[in-house]
Amino acid sequence: MGNIYRIKGPAVKAYLWLFMHQEEQARNTRGTGMNVSDKELAAALGVSRPTALQYRKRLSDLKLIETEEIKTGKIREIRIKRTKYA
Repeated sequence: MGNIYRIKGPAVKAYLWLFMHQEEQARNTRGTGMNVSDKELAAALGVSRPTALQYRKRLSDLKLIETEEIKTGKIREIRIKRTKYA
């Protein structure tokens, strides 16, 4: 639990939501797992997309999430693939 105390701020809400979402996905499906965009995170938390981006960057800096860059044509998007235990 060491890193969770270092989040310091509302990004902890994002971490907890992502962690719960990952666990629900694992329990309910046998698919490829989690694949959450900043837009989806923003909608789930009721915040703006730039705020969700800040949360993602903070969690990534603390190595609490794994991300992946997806390219579709000219569109580049970073999606959250996995939440790690704090």
